[in-house]
Amino acid sequence: MNIWFKYRKGEPVEISFKGNNVNALKKQIKTELKNQLGKFDINQITLRKPGEHKTLCAEMLIDEGFATSYNEPVVVETENYLEMKTFHIQCYDNEVKNGSMWTQVEDVALEDETRLAVENIVNKMLKSPVTDFPK
Repeated sequence: MNIWFKYRKGEPVEISFKGNNVNALKKQIKTELKNQLGKFDINQITLRKPGEHKTLCAEMLIDEGFATSYNEPVVVETENYLEMKTFHIQCYDNEVKNGSMWTQVEDVALEDETRLAVENIVNKMLKSPVTDFPK
């Protein structure tokens, strides 16, 4: 049985489906689009019927009644996972300000300001929210 599917803004593609359920279809689509879906696990791939927002259940059987076409392909979606990157930034300021030692409160305030500034830069540069930033 031939099934049409579409991933993102690409052209619809037709495959000769040999399986019997949605999970098998996901595996075959992942193989077909290995350059785009290679880093995604099967559970991160979602299939939707043409023109519907309803997700196809993994164990749903696919038979001859499952009709698709170039104009109405199965929609392939992936969760928008961002690759997590870890940065370890250390900053030490042992300077004497105006001839007197800074107090511990001033040190903590400066550390907090520095941490927030670095978080802000990381958010803007990587266009990714910092979810776990050490204090």
